[in-house]
Amino acid sequence: VDWMNKHGAKLELIDWNPQQGQNPYPIRWRIYHRYVDNAGAFKNMYDAFGKLGGKLLLQTRAYDLTQDKDGNVTAVIAEKADGGKLTIKTSAVILASGGYGGDVNRLAKEMESSQLTNRIAWSNNGEGLNMAWKAGAQKSGEHSALIHAAEFDGLSTSSAGSHGMVDSNLLVRVLKTPLLWVDPAGRRFANEELIYDTVYWANAGYSVGGKYFVVVDGKTLDAYTADKLPFEVSGAGPANPTGKGDFRALMEEAVRQGVAFKADTLEELAQKAGFETKGFVSDVKAYNQAVSSGKDPFGKPAEFLKFKVEKGPFYAARAKVVSLSTLGGVRVNDRFEALNSELKPIHGLYAVGNNANGFYSAPSYPPYQGLALGFAWNSGRIAGKEAAEYVKTAK
Repeated sequence: VDWMNKHGAKLELIDWNPQQGQNPYPIRWRIYHRYVDNAGAFKNMYDAFGKLGGKLLLQTRAYDLTQDKDGNVTAVIAEKADGGKLTIKTSAVILASGGYGGDVNRLAKEMESSQLTNRIAWSNNGEGLNMAWKAGAQKSGEHSALIHAAEFDGLSTSSAGSHGMVDSNLLVRVLKTPLLWVDPAGRRFANEELIYDTVYWANAGYSVGGKYFVVVDGKTLDAYTADKLPFEVSGAGPANPTGKGDFRALMEEAVRQGVAFKADTLEELAQKAGFETKGFVSDVKAYNQAVSSGKDPFGKPAEFLKFKVEKGPFYAARAKVVSLSTLGGVRVNDRFEALNSELKPIHGLYAVGNNANGFYSAPSYPPYQGLALGFAWNSGRIAGKEAAEYVKTAK
């Protein structure tokens, strides 16, 4: 952090906790450094990079490497914005391309979940990993992802290209509060209090295939319309929309879009949503009893057991787990050199951030804020230093 601030990053230690689930564990969030000013920080760092002789090539997609007979890196090949080919001769390349989170098909296949998609549209498509593997790097941990909260599956929003979780659609408030969750078979599967921690929330959803449903009745939606909630909306994940609205109308629109199902009885709702009827009805009744007694077999505290599901119309809104990108894929050493099948360095080839394996285990990451960011910063710094030293000796 001190090194980055010296080069204009302007990082500060976070002074407030956005994830209520981590309140009892300050070590999980008091370690997180953030940019004071995102745009200004990057401009400062790029300016510092330029003063040191660096050149930034935008709209230029690297996709291949060349090597000599001994396997040492000799050049990187890229595609320019006009489609032309660019070959840059070099003895060192650092792959910092962020995994393959932007490739929906590849993500679904490798993560063994057809429901999982990436939340950030600009994520890379695995070019860096492909380059490393083609160069002889050992595959390691390519089946991991930064699963990160969830969103309503397919909900249209008022901003083109946005996702239901991060837009101004107020129905997100229903997603991000501890209501009843059921899996695709209609069975309750978790203590919904996990909504207050991004990682726990995502892990729970991923454990049932990456897709689940939020079940409510009309009376519950009326409480949201009146803005009279007995608990906080989760701060986990992206920011929450603000304002007031008609939540019955919002849910009806979700039904029209095919994101939610509506029925006058629980049995009919089970049929429409594809649930196993007997188990679903039984679990809803058990949940209502837990709300009445304040005692839940899943361990959900009474303070979050506030809304029964007992009077139609009933709704089941489909949610899915999302990721920030993939994790790992290239085995590296402590200098972040890419290693071959014999664990020997591929000279001149480095992999950092989400391309480098070893910092996390599948499928998710620990519930500490800023870990992915901190690893990206420090692995990049170490690889940069090592690559600079290598270039001197390679000449």
